[in-house]
Amino acid sequence: MRRQDYLDTLRDFIDAPENTGFGDNIIPVAMWLRGFMPGDEECSICNKSSLMIRSLLGDIVDVDLNDISRLMIMNGYSLNSSGTNPEWMMKPIEKEAIEITQLGWQRKGFFAFGNGCFCNGSWHNTDEHGIVRLGAELGDFYLPGNSRINRDETKLFAFERRFVHLAQGSISLRDYTTKLIDVFGDNAKVGVSFMLATLFRDIIAGYTKSFPVLNLSGPAGSGKSELGNSLMSFFIIDNTPPNIQNSTVAALGEIVAQCANALVHIDEYKNDIGYKKTEFLKGLWDGIGRSRMNMERDKKMEITSVDCGVILSGQEKPTADIALFTRVIFLSFNKESRILNPIHKEYWLVPQCT
Repeated sequence: MRRQDYLDTLRDFIDAPENTGFGDNIIPVAMWLRGFMPGDEECSICNKSSLMIRSLLGDIVDVDLNDISRLMIMNGYSLNSSGTNPEWMMKPIEKEAIEITQLGWQRKGFFAFGNGCFCNGSWHNTDEHGIVRLGAELGDFYLPGNSRINRDETKLFAFERRFVHLAQGSISLRDYTTKLIDVFGDNAKVGVSFMLATLFRDIIAGYTKSFPVLNLSGPAGSGKSELGNSLMSFFIIDNTPPNIQNSTVAALGEIVAQCANALVHIDEYKNDIGYKKTEFLKGLWDGIGRSRMNMERDKKMEITSVDCGVILSGQEKPTADIALFTRVIFLSFNKESRILNPIHKEYWLVPQCT
């Protein structure tokens, strides 16, 4: 039966499913088409349990139950607690919430973290559904990583759950940067300047048509990764940068597209990473990510965005391609000078600024 046939008879089906002539299996399909979320009522022809619906959906339309729930929350639905209707019968409560798919700076004028947004100097937390409300002018937005629906999905939204604001920092920006400079010297001055420039990357790149990569290079134990982690702490907790050696170009493209006007850290650069990865890094200069076919949009060609500032750290100077070297801000770290610096013996930095 065609989709439209389902929709045309959906109202009769909801009111009197036994009179529509459909089989039991049409119930989850109809719910999926109109976005109804299944509940936990008794198994019956008019109100199947969520477990049975999940099984039927997997057999019929290959759609995940969490996708249904997320779709409903995005469209402003909540459970109808009335005893007269099945639990999966939903009622709209407010206007549609817009899902934020890229964290960081939003074109509507606010900065989105995984657990809320900064708007006009004020912090706005999400509710239990992952909805953050920014008033009538801006509207409501959905952050799926902070929704109770996805709470048990430990393999999903890993970045969104680390790109958060926890308001635990007890040090001022001035004091923090002073400590960084005490430890890392001029490299810290350049690093902090790069971080601040990243906050306005869209404006800078709009004029210059390019934005460099911050390259931290030096032997193991020289402090390059520590500076990278310190800069990343402005945006993310428990920074664990991806290893460029064992990451695919597709994965790297997704990593740099996760946030806008914020930092992304890629580690373990070496000159033997290969031609494709080298070309990918060169493309970061002018904001060009990876080209791909979008199979969900009639195989349309699209290019992943690069709206973030990238920190690239490793033990080797990026000289395999001279064009790449001219597109980075190169900072050299020396292990011997770090050991001789007495400040390093009393190394003290706040683990996070978020």
